[in-house]
Amino acid sequence: MDAPMDQEIYSVSQLNTEVARLLEAAFPFVWGEGEISNLARPQSGHIYFTLKDASAQVRCALFRNRAL
Repeated sequence: MDAPMDQEIYSVSQLNTEVARLLEAAFPFVWGEGEISNLARPQSGHIYFTLKDASAQVRCALFRNRAL
C-alpha cells in the first residue's frame, strides 16, 4: 500500500520517538494495576512481564537500573 503524496513517511525509530513523546506528554506519571504474568529475569538484570486484566494486556520492561 502506497502512502498519499502529502503524507510523511516515518522510519521505525522516528515513529517510536514521536509516540513516546506524545505518550509522555499526555501521561507524565502512570500507575497501573493488573495481574503480572510471563515474568522473566534474564542475566541482563532487566525484568520483563505482561500486565493484564480481564480484557487487555500490556507488555512491560523494568530495566536493571530501575529494578535495583
